[in-house]
Amino acid sequence: MRIGKNDVPHLTQLQNDYAKRDHELKCPQPPLNPGNTAAVFAAYQQKCCDLKTPLIDELMYKHNSYVSVGIREAQSNYRQYINGLISIVQLDPSPGNRRLVYATVAGYFTFIANAINTYVVLDPYMSCHNKLTTVEADEIISSAKSVDIECPSWLKMSVSLGVAKLKADCNGYNIEADIYKLIHRLAAKKISRQALPLYMQEQG
Repeated sequence: MRIGKNDVPHLTQLQNDYAKRDHELKCPQPPLNPGNTAAVFAAYQQKCCDLKTPLIDELMYKHNSYVSVGIREAQSNYRQYINGLISIVQLDPSPGNRRLVYATVAGYFTFIANAINTYVVLDPYMSCHNKLTTVEADEIISSAKSVDIECPSWLKMSVSLGVAKLKADCNGYNIEADIYKLIHRLAAKKISRQALPLYMQEQG
């Protein structure tokens, strides 16, 4: 079986739906604790695995169920044709007719090999490679404590950039710009790079 042009929109939509849901489903992050151990990170990876795996399983199930319908139909048609051909050739089992049967059977097995390639088998999610169980991950996470790291008062700045001012602190940064001054400077640079006209034509 080959995936035809009529199948592509449906199968593509399945992939797009999976990608969208995978992007929207955010994995939990470990607490801000300098003392986090490798076990804590592994536990959160396992929780991410638990969230993402059902999405992968669902995509494989929907895709493979869809292509299986076409494969089974084509397989049934192939078998009926081969059985009918054999019944006819039995009336005249000449070398040429027997070669026809062999070629048809070989074509059937080629069809089976190609049909297998239409199935989707995805690798486990990248965070699913540790050996923790979900219960073990929950126990580790419950014992991990979040540390509130205070922002030092000196981590504040205000820097003038001429036409803009950069302000930063623990909560982020902000750029305050004088848009008119910025436009004026850009225009001045543009004019300075161009040659002045020798004369001006009066517009009528």
